[in-house]
Amino acid sequence: MRVALTGATGFLGLRLVRQLLRQHDSLTVLVRAGSGCGLRRIARFMKLSGTPASLIADLPRRLRVVEIDLCQPELGLSGGAFRRLADELDVIWHCAGNINLDDDLGCLRRTRATAMVSIVLPGLTGTRSESLADYARQVSLTSHVRRVDTATGSYAGGRRFAPPVPSSARFSGAHGQWLSVVTDAEPFSVEGGELVHALRAVRAPVPAGGR
Repeated sequence: MRVALTGATGFLGLRLVRQLLRQHDSLTVLVRAGSGCGLRRIARFMKLSGTPASLIADLPRRLRVVEIDLCQPELGLSGGAFRRLADELDVIWHCAGNINLDDDLGCLRRTRATAMVSIVLPGLTGTRSESLADYARQVSLTSHVRRVDTATGSYAGGRRFAPPVPSSARFSGAHGQWLSVVTDAEPFSVEGGELVHALRAVRAPVPAGGR
């Protein structure tokens, strides 16, 4: 499994790096562009926490550092670089956040996905994958939707930006399909209610349910 982590140089992220390296041979760390040498900061934490010197010396081989901007579309990367990164990963642990408490709420929200909505499509089988893809593209255009994950890949802004990976199989079952919708709307806010109504208005290939 290919794993990435945001917020790797923060209080929680540093400890997750240590734990994830116990489980995986390599790890991609996504750090804020211009924040300095993430690898050096991780190595310093490892040294202070008593990690053996041999493991610290091996960090340059095991860690890949990618500078990103969470407030920008596609993490501030070029279209090609973003798609390559998405294609290379199976799982992302998102621990980054905006710690400038003077920022307005909109700026604070842009660094995190605040909720997920599940849409269930009972009876939709794998033989109708194109109708699922069309539906996912339409859902991804809905206001406050940041990403849609399905058995046919991941979608944002009306297009598929990442193909399916082995873990995508979890979205498909013998009795139908389900979609995971990542949103920046607070669950119990006015925007959250508007999102639910907007998702219900998107024409589904079969009668849909959700939570």
